[in-house]
Amino acid sequence: MCLNFRPVPARTKGFTLVELLIVIIIIGLLAGMITAGVAVAMRRAKRAQISLEMGQLALALERYKEQHGEYPPDFGVPLNTPVAGTDYAQAVVIRHLRKAFPRFVVPSNLFNRPLTPAGGTLQQLDAAEALVFWLGGLPDAQGVPAGFAKNPANPLIPPTSSPPVPRTLPLFEFDETRLADADGDGWPEYYPPGFLPGREPPYAYFAALPIWYNHPDPTRRYLAQALYPPATVQPHPWGAAKPYARGIPSNYRWLKPKSIQIICAGLDRHFGANALKFFPAGGNYAEEDWDNLTTFYEGTLREASEDATVNP
Repeated sequence: MCLNFRPVPARTKGFTLVELLIVIIIIGLLAGMITAGVAVAMRRAKRAQISLEMGQLALALERYKEQHGEYPPDFGVPLNTPVAGTDYAQAVVIRHLRKAFPRFVVPSNLFNRPLTPAGGTLQQLDAAEALVFWLGGLPDAQGVPAGFAKNPANPLIPPTSSPPVPRTLPLFEFDETRLADADGDGWPEYYPPGFLPGREPPYAYFAALPIWYNHPDPTRRYLAQALYPPATVQPHPWGAAKPYARGIPSNYRWLKPKSIQIICAGLDRHFGANALKFFPAGGNYAEEDWDNLTTFYEGTLREASEDATVNP
């Protein structure tokens, strides 16, 4: 009798459906953690790039101060702001021009004569355009800063004038692709890296000049008035950039006397509230303020509020 035994094939061990689902979930969690980490790193890198450029702009303003004796006005207050019967904002600009250019012959139409190819006047400058104007000079036909005229009696001769005159070199090398004239007044603003020129907020500049710091009318202190974009277009989709203060509403002051502030709207592209803002605690901040970047703290304003080394 012959028995025919057939070998039974060994059963191949594989993954069960539950095991496969667990593996898929773990892979998904790891991918999410990696993606979140990459996003955080990218945001930090973008902020670092902006902060680096803001530091370079601040250094350029220091060079301006060394050459001309003080920081330039920021045009954060309209030039037709009267105090005790005096056009105080215009007086600040005239005083500075005479200090920066001692032989400058101030014309009677200083604030309303066209200085740019598009007909821009000093009367139209604001706290974003002032940064480009003082560091770069008057714009040429392409809207690129072309320095000031080397004419002691009139440094405000436009680059497009004929015959051409020798000009100073800009104190900062602006990236021409990030210059734009959002309000169409002939004066360009400068936009942070990664921002859309003309469509997202530019840098804003504010200066605590001595003549502003000792404002003759305490009820109209400069800190409370300075604003970008100007009040005439508020409320604005970009919010409101204002110089940050220390103290309390009844007794406030600049963070540092005779200093400057450059403000970036942060990665949320919004400056925050149109209100007198107090650093570092965040008094009168809107949610959008916390993401802002400045030249007086290396990080966001939220990080400043959590930093125990920052004095209130």
